[in-house]
Amino acid sequence: MFVGALLLHLVCFATVSAQSFSFSGNQKKNTINFKLVKNLIIIPVTINGKGPYNFLLDTGVGPLIITEPSMVDTLGLKVLRTTKIYGLGKGEEVQAFLSSEINLTIKDASIQHIPTAILKTDVFNLSSYLGMKIHGIIGYYFFNSFVVKVNYSVNRLAFYNPENKVK
Repeated sequence: MFVGALLLHLVCFATVSAQSFSFSGNQKKNTINFKLVKNLIIIPVTINGKGPYNFLLDTGVGPLIITEPSMVDTLGLKVLRTTKIYGLGKGEEVQAFLSSEINLTIKDASIQHIPTAILKTDVFNLSSYLGMKIHGIIGYYFFNSFVVKVNYSVNRLAFYNPENKVK
């Protein structure tokens, strides 16, 4: 759906070492409720200890994408640099800030310094489309860190450490 961010990931974050989510303590599994809006999964996330913020869970996105430009000020981010992203949405060039100072938590799972693109303009207009405030999109780092089981009948998402058996 929002492909093209993979190129951004490969080019802009090549110097950032591989990160992944991890559970606190010896936890092996976690579950969260999600909102299903127009067949899209919306999950609550915490960024740098603030939130929760609504993020679209998307298998096709590379780095974390914050679609709400005001989040730069809300989170007090220092922006590493500005770049142009191609291949998002209608294929037009999109201006974005790049940051690796984002620490993100989904319930009891967290990732430190996740590579992040913060759009200067919300080109996706997800909040308008879905009828609720959407702050961004998460995908690759979450799906690469866990085995994910989606139960659509109860709007529940379970995620497991990959080395654990899923029942």
